[in-house]
Amino acid sequence: MADVLSLFSLSGKTAIVTGGTRGIGQAMAFALAEAGADIILIQRDTTNTSTKDEIINRLGRKAWIHVAELGDRQAVKGIIPALTSQGLKPEILVNCAGIQRRHPAEKFPDEDWDEVSRDPPPDISPQYKSAP
Repeated sequence: MADVLSLFSLSGKTAIVTGGTRGIGQAMAFALAEAGADIILIQRDTTNTSTKDEIINRLGRKAWIHVAELGDRQAVKGIIPALTSQGLKPEILVNCAGIQRRHPAEKFPDEDWDEVSRDPPPDISPQYKSAP
């Protein structure tokens, strides 16, 4: 009988993870890498490389950071074409990106409320589904 863990192996697969610098997104990136997947982290910038570094150094998987502002629909539409033009072929998508602002409820600034409560950031699923 096959090893049970091999039934769940993601070896040879590539996953996109948004929101992978902390919280649930980071945990998902680590879990997917532990299962054998290579990881593409979609981030606002490259200032935080800790998730990527840990995936490469501790888990021995490949990892990349692709910079995109998920609040910008045009940037979102360009993610999959940019990745596939680099020879990357994502097969798994985990959307965990979001924003938060912390203030006492009675002092919450209107600008922060508007930013947090606006429509959710664009989902890259439609572009992902249309990828070659």
